[in-house]
Amino acid sequence: MSFDFDRKLFSSDFQERLTRLRLILKHRLPSSRAGSNLAGKMGSSIEFQEYIPYSHGEDVRYLDWNLYARTEELFLKRFQKEESLHLRVFLDASASMREGNPPKFCLAQQLTASIAYLGLHCGHGVQVGILQEKQLRLSPFYYHPAQILSVFQFLSSSQSMGKLEWKKAFTSFFSHNRPGSIWICSDFLHGKESMEILQNLRKKGYEITLFHLLSEEDIRGLKKGDFILRDTETQSCLSLQITEKLLHQYQKVVEKFREKWRLFSDQQQINYHFTSNAVQLEKIILEGLSKAGWLR
Repeated sequence: MSFDFDRKLFSSDFQERLTRLRLILKHRLPSSRAGSNLAGKMGSSIEFQEYIPYSHGEDVRYLDWNLYARTEELFLKRFQKEESLHLRVFLDASASMREGNPPKFCLAQQLTASIAYLGLHCGHGVQVGILQEKQLRLSPFYYHPAQILSVFQFLSSSQSMGKLEWKKAFTSFFSHNRPGSIWICSDFLHGKESMEILQNLRKKGYEITLFHLLSEEDIRGLKKGDFILRDTETQSCLSLQITEKLLHQYQKVVEKFREKWRLFSDQQQINYHFTSNAVQLEKIILEGLSKAGWLR
């Protein structure tokens, strides 16, 4: 199957890379949640299992309108089938993701699209989300590989801007969604607030995989000299003379920052993969999928 990729976001060999990755992917994503083998898939088997409350973005084809007429509440019919998963892939679209060459945001868009495509190929319901400022903008759930075009269109409509407020962005998500698997592509510069959200997601039973993406400039810092630094999210400025000593101190801070995220992820049983914008997309995906147990 061929797709007309948005060439501004995806290179000409992007589809070929995805096809190669698809060939070594397991047919079913593993799940450590109790009872996951009985998760079921909406409307795909003749054996009815149960009614479940409708959540925003789920497939409306399996709504029971007769039940709605009696109760005035929306319920989905659920049918027994082989293991399936609700996979959500979230993209950080804050202003800091614009930084780097290539920009972190462009690479994160490609990562998000890749995971969505591979999830759809495995037969799972996939939803993508844009994290920006005070909101988490969610797509509908997609259930067929051909719907990857809709994923591309959704991602292409986003731009990196503003300061991400994690708590406000996730407020409505906690109220209406059931556990599944969540993948997040972000630089995670707002550590404390994002960690609190991830802890809450784990408590509610979500499996989480993080792609922690920094630019080479984030990691190494600027060259020595006099600079006026501007915060891309708050627009505040700071005059600074960068010396060899200051640069060394900065790099130590970055190392501690990365180690803090690694330890946090281990403690929370979160799949964590750190990478930079200097690493090729295919390598990032292969290493990330391998850590999460997706590959054969």
